[in-house]
Amino acid sequence: MKIFLKLPFIFIIISSRICFASSPDNSTWLSLGLGSTFKAFDDNHSGISIGMIGQYQFQKNILSLQLISNTELRSLAYNPRPNLSISHISILYSRLVKGKNSILAVGVGPGYVKFIERGDLIKDNWPSASEYEKLVHHHLGAIVNAQALIFGSIFGLGINYYVNLNPKQIFSGFLVCLHFGKF
Repeated sequence: MKIFLKLPFIFIIISSRICFASSPDNSTWLSLGLGSTFKAFDDNHSGISIGMIGQYQFQKNILSLQLISNTELRSLAYNPRPNLSISHISILYSRLVKGKNSILAVGVGPGYVKFIERGDLIKDNWPSASEYEKLVHHHLGAIVNAQALIFGSIFGLGINYYVNLNPKQIFSGFLVCLHFGKF
């Protein structure tokens, strides 16, 4: 998992070298976001999402590497273990409309998804958290992504909405992102 956290940074380093060596119309930025998922877990409750997205814009296109992790939100008094979570890493191709200080983009791409679920009850610790068998599923899916951002010289603020289509569980979510880079 540690290598996955480094991938967006590696992507930015490589693409920024390409970007600064080529056309002034190209841009590279890193997005860090916090948001929520919708109906991502079996009992249809939402969760919290964190994400990191490396993006390289050339002409009217964006190539991005997206890493998003979603986990369920439960009360502190009753939080069964393991926590339900969904993580995905995806490569997206987007088309964009770029204004003077704004970008709107819609993209698609393949993604690898990892689900962690609870299986059979192992230990009932009533009234505190119970322990369950940990079930892990891996799937390939398709990601549909839309983003809007406004930016200054090296900082930006935006929203990223995504839908993950995979055989296990279709889910969606959003991230409110801070963007850092060359726009």
